[in-house]
Amino acid sequence: MLENVNYDDVRKVAEEEGRLNNFEILMKLVNDLEEQGALKWFLYLVNGGGEVLSPGDVLIEAFNTGSKDYSTRQLDSLLEKAWLAIAFNEAVTPRLDKDIQVLLSQKESLIYFDEFGDKITSPWADLVYNYSKSKLSDLVYSYLNRNKQDLSIKYKWFLKHDHFLSVMTGSNFSLIDFDIVKMVNGRILEIEDFKDRELKEEEEEVYQDSEGMLDVMSGHDFEKYLADKINNETSMHAEVTQGSGDQGADLIVRGMGFSAVIQAKHYAGKVGNKAIQEAFSARQYYGTGLAIVVANNGYTKSAWQLAEKTGVLAMNENSILTLLKTVHR
Repeated sequence: MLENVNYDDVRKVAEEEGRLNNFEILMKLVNDLEEQGALKWFLYLVNGGGEVLSPGDVLIEAFNTGSKDYSTRQLDSLLEKAWLAIAFNEAVTPRLDKDIQVLLSQKESLIYFDEFGDKITSPWADLVYNYSKSKLSDLVYSYLNRNKQDLSIKYKWFLKHDHFLSVMTGSNFSLIDFDIVKMVNGRILEIEDFKDRELKEEEEEVYQDSEGMLDVMSGHDFEKYLADKINNETSMHAEVTQGSGDQGADLIVRGMGFSAVIQAKHYAGKVGNKAIQEAFSARQYYGTGLAIVVANNGYTKSAWQLAEKTGVLAMNENSILTLLKTVHR
C-alpha cells in the first residue's frame, strides 16, 4: 500500500460523502495496480501529472468527483488511466530511465529569463512533448494492442461495454500523447526531488576551509559567516534574510549608493542555473542595484552563461569582499 496514506481516513471521507461504493471500486483498482508496480503512474494521471496533491488527496479526488455512483464514463476514464499506467510501466520506463539524464541535461539551457524578467519554459515543455510523442507513444500503442485481450479479461469486472477496447487501442485515442507527457513529467519530478534532497545533504557535509582546516558549515551557517565577513571587513551592512519567504535572497547588502541581493551557496559541487535565476528574481523583488551569487566551489558552464545574460555577478568569497571593499574608493 502507499506510504503516508491513512486508508482509514480516506474511507471515512468516502462514507461521509456517501461514496463508499466508489471508494471500494477505486481501491480494488489501486491494489491491483500496486501489485504491478504501475500505481504511481496512475496517480500522476489522476492528479494531472502535477505535485499539488498528496497521494491520499488524489484518491479522495478520484472517488469524490462526479456522481455518487461512478457513471460508465467515469469508469472508462479510470480504466483508461489504469491501462496507460500499466503500459507505461511495462513498455516505457526502461527506455525513459535510459534517456532521462539526457533530457535533464537540456533543461537548464531551455528554461531562462527574458529581458523583462519573465521565466520562459516553453522550449523545455516542447522538448518533453516531442520526445514523448516521437520516442514513447508507439511503445504504449504497441503494448496496448498486443495485450488488449489479456487486459480485457483481467479487468472484465471493470469493463462496461465493448466499445472501450476500440477506444483504448484505436487511432482515435488522441489524448494518449498528453497522458504520456504527464507521466514523463512525473518521473522528472521524482529525479529532481531526489537531487534536491542530495543537495540539502551536501550542505551539511564537511568542507575544506581556505586554510586547509575542516569546516563543518551548513548553508545557513555560510550565510551568517559571509554576512559577518562583509560587516567586519567592509563599509557595507549585510543582513541575513529570514529564510522562508525570502524571494531568492539570502543576504541584503546596502551601503552609501550601493545595494545588492546575494545568494550564498556552500556546496560540494558546482552551482547551477537555479541560484542565478533566484538572484535575478530577487533583484527585481527587492529593487536592488545588483544581484550576486557567492559560491564556494564554482559554477557550471550554463550558470556562467546565464549570469552573463542576466547581469548577475557570479563570485566567490574573496571576489565579493574585494568588490565591496573597493566600491567607495
